[in-house]
Amino acid sequence: MRENHARQKDSAPQSMQNSGPSDSESLVDPVIGIRSGALESLRQGREMLETISPEQYSAPCPQAFDATIGQHYRHCLDHFELFISQMPSKEINYDLRDRQARIETSPVAALEKTRQFEHVVSELDEKTLNQTIRLSAGVGDRIIGLCHSTVARELYYVTAHTIHHYALIAVIGNHLELSMPRNFGIAPSTVAYLAARTRA
Repeated sequence: MRENHARQKDSAPQSMQNSGPSDSESLVDPVIGIRSGALESLRQGREMLETISPEQYSAPCPQAFDATIGQHYRHCLDHFELFISQMPSKEINYDLRDRQARIETSPVAALEKTRQFEHVVSELDEKTLNQTIRLSAGVGDRIIGLCHSTVARELYYVTAHTIHHYALIAVIGNHLELSMPRNFGIAPSTVAYLAARTRA
């Protein structure tokens, strides 16, 4: 029985025997990859802000419920702000947003914040990203503890949340005939999938 099992294992296709990650997959640590994804989303936001006028930034779009690019982008920065400011306390509550009106109407103010966040995220090391934190929800005396998480997991969430709103910003930008950064509002996994299809 053992001999038959050994022969079956040896005769298995090479792809089944080598079921671990390929060399290319193991080159990037997943946790560090999360940091890279966050920095890319902030870079795209910075690139957009460097080319947009205050009028375009604050223009309501009827096709998007009269929302503005500034409103969506402020909402994205709210979440980065909460992630960064609360991270040292080991507890994050995304319901405690400040909703800074100036960031909603001034691309210059939003650009300054974006650059600050880029710097902070770029300094996050692997030890910090792997730290456990607690996620809570609610406001005031009705705060409810939800679950345990990690810094990397919450950075991944904030980035995914940002990409979602970038897609809505891209819709508004399209109606304003703006030139948006490459892959703006497209998830990295989708970008990789489309690139693989192109190479096939």
